[in-house]
Amino acid sequence: MKLKIYEIKVIELLLKNKLSENEWMKFLDICDTIDIDYEYTGAGYFLKLKITNLNLKKATLDTPTVIGETKNFTVGFIIYTDQNEIVIECHSWSEFNPPKNMRELDIEIKIINLN
Repeated sequence: MKLKIYEIKVIELLLKNKLSENEWMKFLDICDTIDIDYEYTGAGYFLKLKITNLNLKKATLDTPTVIGETKNFTVGFIIYTDQNEIVIECHSWSEFNPPKNMRELDIEIKIINLN
């Protein structure tokens, strides 16, 4: 299983400023070979990425507010980090939950201002 382009964009928006430029470039170089666990929840999904040699501090990253939109649903994203692990949480923000195959759809990523 590979990361989708929109998921890399979410990681860039929420995590890139926590990494050095060298670490970010390393992540981009290996992102097609990362060990990924996927769990669909009915209202979104969790992706657990196991990355060696990227010692991240334990954190919850939800700023800026990142959403993904299609014509049928909207989802929000949060990233959790801990040592060599990144977890992407994708959760419903709309009346309709995303379908199980949502990762195969064209999802437009946006930053929104909640103020």
